[in-house]
Amino acid sequence: AEDLAMRTLGGAWKAFDGRAGPSALTEAIQKDLAVSSVEALPSLMVRGELPQPVIKQAVQCLFRIAREGDGLARRIVADTGARMGAAAAAAMRALVLRGSNAVVVLGGAMFQTAGHELLVEACTKRIRDTVSEAHVIVLDTQPVVGAVLFARDLVGHAPRGGSQIHVSISP
Repeated sequence: AEDLAMRTLGGAWKAFDGRAGPSALTEAIQKDLAVSSVEALPSLMVRGELPQPVIKQAVQCLFRIAREGDGLARRIVADTGARMGAAAAAAMRALVLRGSNAVVVLGGAMFQTAGHELLVEACTKRIRDTVSEAHVIVLDTQPVVGAVLFARDLVGHAPRGGSQIHVSISP
């Protein structure tokens, strides 16, 4: 998310100063982050990093403007998806995942949020362009479920007779 937020701010700046073509991202990011101009964007950083609320707003803005068809926003999302897909494909090659073992599960908010289909498509395309038999699945459960299952497995392997761990999930 932080990478996407930084690329969003950078893209808005490039559109503003002419290094990129005009983009709705420039005006939208100013409005969404409540800054008077693109030149105020660097002031949002704290010790060289963007605070989580700024990251969240910037990413939401990026995906909204991309869904509206803005070329720059769409390129940022598609390029990010392709880079993530390349990383997954590299891991698959390193692990020699082929045939029925060539399964990639995309999970987490970036892939599971409605409206992020362009990111999923770009990631999936890069994976399949590299590992043609890859089967890509978008996880349909919340990430916390995996954490609970992992914790259950840890408890199952924990030494007996020590303290007990109780896990409760509320909706």
